[in-house]
Amino acid sequence: MKKNILAIAILAAVIADIILTAVMLFSVMPAAKQSNELIKTICQIIDIELENPDAEAFAKIPLNAREAISITGESSLTVPIRKANPDDKNQPYAMVDFSIVFYNQSKDYKGISADLEKQKPMLNAYLSDLVSQYTAAGLIENKEALEAEMLAYCRSYFGTSDGVIDVIIAIKTT
Repeated sequence: MKKNILAIAILAAVIADIILTAVMLFSVMPAAKQSNELIKTICQIIDIELENPDAEAFAKIPLNAREAISITGESSLTVPIRKANPDDKNQPYAMVDFSIVFYNQSKDYKGISADLEKQKPMLNAYLSDLVSQYTAAGLIENKEALEAEMLAYCRSYFGTSDGVIDVIIAIKTT
């Protein structure tokens, strides 16, 4: 008789566990799905990319088809930047070297390279405007964003997405 009561108690506990698991499943899963959708939406809004979307295309381009051309020339571009503290008397500067990596087998490359000397002042002016918006610490923290902005600008400026592969920006602050 004690065995039957014990078996009934175990059976009741198992049934209660199944019921509680089902309740938890139906109450937690929709909330988890909503959380996942919210996270996905937020990531799409702020455009988080875990990998560079151009990385695969960039890797397929052979090294001998890439040509890096310095836009700033022999000397670095000296740009006044924002002061970290408005009370500072000394104006901080950034020394910027800027190069564009071209795909020399692109159909647009010959036209771009022929006019590149004429375009360097406009590209340097745009870069100066971008760099001057940052403080010294901001330049270091946002270097990748600055390069991405310049890459997008160069691609739209030259009207090609396959001719301009990458931009390289080297920054020293004083």
